[in-house]
Parts: sequence; C-alpha cells; structure tokens
Amino acid sequence: MNKQRIPPVDPATAIGTNKKNFDILKSALGFIPNMALAMAQSPAALDGYMGLSVALIKGRLGKRLGEELALTLAGTNRCEYCASAHSTTAKIAGLDGADVVAACRESRRTSGKRRLSGSQLRWWKSEVASMMPTSRR
Repeated sequence: MNKQRIPPVDPATAIGTNKKNFDILKSALGFIPNMALAMAQSPAALDGYMGLSVALIKGRLGKRLGEELALTLAGTNRCEYCASAHSTTAKIAGLDGADVVAACRESRRTSGKRRLSGSQLRWWKSEVASMMPTSRR
C-alpha cells in the first residue's frame, strides 16, 4: 500500500466543521474514510466534498446507481482505493457482492473504449440538460 502523502486529522482532536463532518460520516458509514481524514487538513475541502456527496445522493441517480457508476469508474481508472471504498459504500446503498463484481466487470468490458459515438454523445447531453434547472439551460 502506498504511504499517505497528506497526514490524516485525528478524529479525537477534530473541532468545528471537521468534527461535525466526521460525526456524520461515522454515523452514516460506521467509519471515517481515510480520504476524509486527509481532506480535513483543509476544512473547506472536506465541507465541499461533503456537500457534493449529499447533492449526488439526493440527485436523480440515487445511491444505488451512483455507487454502480463509481465502481465502474474506479475499475476503468484502475484506482484500487476507490474500488475498495466504493465496494463498502455500495453495500450500504443496497448492492450485494454480485452487483459489485458486475460493476467492476463492466469497467473491464468498456475500458478500451475512450470515445462516445455521436448518438451516445447526443443522448448524454440531453440527459445532462434535463437534470439542470430551467434557468441554467
């Protein structure tokens, strides 16, 4: 395993928004991910990450599909840390072991494909546009 470059913040000494975010993560996941402990070196970075996480969970994709996508991307990017972390959070989101394996296999099946076809790109753009508030289109 690689040595962590950014030292983690000790949850026992955390104060302010770091303590609040650590408490939320501990309650939701049962543990505090190492990435969050390192991000806490900049409380603004951890706050931003937490805000993004909440927005994604509440979004149209939902927890389950969001975790399937995260696992597929982790496999595509060959990021062992992300695959490990999302294997754990996927189970919390309702995926079982077979679902996790299927999402990781999907990344291997599609990892050589770097570009979307014209019709896929048009579909993707229409999906993204439909998710945006009318004022931002």
